[in-house]
Amino acid sequence: MTIVTSTHRYKRPPRRRDKQPEPIAAIVTAATPKRRAATTTATAAPSIAGPVIVEPKRARTTRFGPVPEMTAEDHRRRGDAAAALFRELVRRAREE
Repeated sequence: MTIVTSTHRYKRPPRRRDKQPEPIAAIVTAATPKRRAATTTATAAPSIAGPVIVEPKRARTTRFGPVPEMTAEDHRRRGDAAAALFRELVRRAREE
């Protein structure tokens, strides 16, 4: 009779996280006169005339932050320079 040992231990995969809901615009109304009187201090806070639509803060659209403004000529020149650099790297790799 042989003794069999095993070192494999099953590990459950992590639970899936629910996606966060997309932030939406909220309509904020002015406080009631009773509540406004309770929250005002010695300095007068600016009052809100009516309902105000508050937009959520926009997320960054790119991974690398804002892209500098570039003309079509600059964009083409940078693309040509990148292609030339890649061709040079390939040429050097083939030589070795």
